[in-house]
Amino acid sequence: MIDYISVSILLIIYNLHQCLYSIHTSSNVLSEGEIQHRYVVQVKEGKSIRISEAGKSELKDLGMMDDKGKLKIKGLSAKMLSRMKKEYVECPVLSRDVNFIECYVCPNFISRISGQVYCKGEPLATA
Repeated sequence: MIDYISVSILLIIYNLHQCLYSIHTSSNVLSEGEIQHRYVVQVKEGKSIRISEAGKSELKDLGMMDDKGKLKIKGLSAKMLSRMKKEYVECPVLSRDVNFIECYVCPNFISRISGQVYCKGEPLATA
C-alpha cells in the first residue's frame, strides 16, 4: 500500500518543479556570458549577392581577405566558403539582402545555428 506521506511529498516536489520551470521560462534574465539577441534570421540559398565595399574592407581588416579579393577564413574549407558565398540573409538592420559572409563579419552577428542567424539588432555606425 502506498504511503500517503510519500504521495504528498511527491506532489509537493512536482508542484515546486513546475513553479520553478515557469519562472525560469518567463524571466528575461540571461545566464552569465550569454548575449541577448533581438532577431533570428533564416539563412537562404539561391542567389549570389556581391559583398559590398564596406564588407570587403572589414574582411581585409580582419585578415580574412587578401589584397586580390580572395577569401581566406581559417578553419573553413574551400567547399564551405563556396557554399557560404551562395547564401544570403534578409538583414533586419540594413533592411536589404546581404551576403552571409558580410553578415558573418558584422558586429551584430552572434551565432549561426541550424540555418538561423542570431543578431543583436543594434544600429550600425555609418562611415
